[in-house]
Amino acid sequence: MAVKTSNERFYNIYPHRDPICVSHYPNPVTEVPPADIYGTMGLGDQPPAHNVGAVYVHVPFCASVCIFCPFNKMAYQEKQVEQYMEAVKAEIGIYASSPYGSQSTISAVTFGGGTPSALSAERMVEMLKSVQANYRVTPDAQISFEGSPATLTLEKMQAIRAQGANRISIGIQTFNDKMGHHLRMSHDSRRAFEVLEEAKEAGFENIGIDLMYNLPEQTMEEWLEDVRTAVRLGIDHITVFSLCVVPFTALFKMIKEGKIPPTGSVELEVDMYLEAKRLLQEEGYVQYSVWDFAKPGFEDRHVLLYYTQQKDLFAHGPAAFGYVNKLMYINQGDIQEYSDRLQQQFLSVFIASQADDLEAMHGMMAKGLRMLSVKRKDFTGMFGFQPEEVFGTTIDELVAKGLLETDEHEIRLSARGIVWGNNVCKEFFSEANQQTFESRVKLARGQKPAEAAGEELKG
Repeated sequence: MAVKTSNERFYNIYPHRDPICVSHYPNPVTEVPPADIYGTMGLGDQPPAHNVGAVYVHVPFCASVCIFCPFNKMAYQEKQVEQYMEAVKAEIGIYASSPYGSQSTISAVTFGGGTPSALSAERMVEMLKSVQANYRVTPDAQISFEGSPATLTLEKMQAIRAQGANRISIGIQTFNDKMGHHLRMSHDSRRAFEVLEEAKEAGFENIGIDLMYNLPEQTMEEWLEDVRTAVRLGIDHITVFSLCVVPFTALFKMIKEGKIPPTGSVELEVDMYLEAKRLLQEEGYVQYSVWDFAKPGFEDRHVLLYYTQQKDLFAHGPAAFGYVNKLMYINQGDIQEYSDRLQQQFLSVFIASQADDLEAMHGMMAKGLRMLSVKRKDFTGMFGFQPEEVFGTTIDELVAKGLLETDEHEIRLSARGIVWGNNVCKEFFSEANQQTFESRVKLARGQKPAEAAGEELKG
């Protein structure tokens, strides 16, 4: 498919198109002594009335590690899995039994990774039961598991569905076997189709998938065929990611050594994004974040609670990030250190930052625009100010560049702004919270940002 000349107005807005979304704000920078975490987070306090939040459980294990994955993960080892299971259940118990956690209501539960489906059906159910037994999970809560086609079996999906899971998110990445070979995927297209049928057979009526674009040697037509395939299969939620090449991954090394072709140009990447967006919207999907498209009513509630509504996110597991009582925190990434702290009855947080009112306003703009817009009534209701009273200069500059639009109801990303949404969101980071690409990736692995110094990353 030829590049559409009408897309040229979307090119060259920033020097690089940032592939990493705003996942947490403020950026955690302070190491907190283990004995101080509970008090610093205010877990002994009473939460606001009718406090509704979300729970995230990070499962760091994978049957095989994807060559492109920059997140905290490790190959499956039985001894470490046993250690992890005991530690994560202990962590859930500490948070959920605290005055703050016990009086909070949980409306969304997400198990991510890593790959939760690398665990046995029994362990997946055991983790879910631990959350349900300890937290006040609402009867209508959205309970979601991520999984890989290589390890997500019918038996596992039936087991978690019977325990109350009602949403499944599957890392398909591509239906194209040539692209899958480039990425050394652990499943092929046949298994991708099978697992989606099995999800329906297991009783899931809310099925999401991840798709990646701008893969090595991928053409526009190959990419759009992936999107069309997802639409034909009736997938409820489709998340589209551009391939991010990070230096400590095997993918980076293989491209550098010429074993895998490089990704396409930024212009091709933008074209692929715009054409997928057009196709999905024509098919009735609603774009509700920079990279999420869903049939109406099938949005990821975890994402809406944390990013749009600024609600608490109780996070568990190695390198998990959470936001509780305005404290942004990241857990120890090393499973031994994570477990050791919990064996001593300490929470496993290793780095955190408290959001005062000003930083909370920065965070609402940065995280809210990831979800395409910030409602004025929400901002003023929370802080008592109009966004322009705090960020007038930044908003005016982004409007002048055609990246933001404003009216009496909201401040939103424009059509150009959505394409460059990850860049635009970070314009609202405070000076104290500016962060390099390298340090953000390090934090995703549960490592100190300083450890990223000198590494070159390519988006």
